[in-house]
Amino acid sequence: MILNAKSTYMWAPPLPLPFRVLGLDNSFTGRRGVSMWNPQDEPVHTITLLHGGPGGGRPGMRTICRPADYPGVWQGATRDAIAEALLILPGTEANHREEVASNWGTGPLWEPVGVTVDGQVVSAHRYRHSDDKWWVVGADLGDIGVCVIGHGCQVGDHGLVTLAPDLPGYTAKPPHPRVANA
Repeated sequence: MILNAKSTYMWAPPLPLPFRVLGLDNSFTGRRGVSMWNPQDEPVHTITLLHGGPGGGRPGMRTICRPADYPGVWQGATRDAIAEALLILPGTEANHREEVASNWGTGPLWEPVGVTVDGQVVSAHRYRHSDDKWWVVGADLGDIGVCVIGHGCQVGDHGLVTLAPDLPGYTAKPPHPRVANA
């Protein structure tokens, strides 16, 4: 991870993380940063990475990774990550977000898609927001779940890869800002 005092991204999470984290592959050449993680103290159970410009209508994607609640069981974490991602969507009412998240992978709101993870295509499900610019994709990978939310690009434009534990290439603020001597 790159620690940069002038970073617009969040402070660095405690590393190494206790689960694997996915980011976009090298075909994505834009900015990469740490958007957030939960909880703010150890052990971390969710991390969100930002790919592209934050806000302002600039194309970009966020990946949200959570470990399985129990070995091989990620369903609850999938819904939580998707519910968190849906908060980003413009003009989405709370009851619609709840319906979308609770019906993950089923019904007319979700369509099956393939996502490339570490060079292999895996099954996932995509929700397209009503404005058709935004989308959310969720996939259960067994040990972790990943939720990708984006706009201005498509999930198939880039693959996901498992990152090294120190999140190389991702920018964050130093965890303890320097305080000027008075």
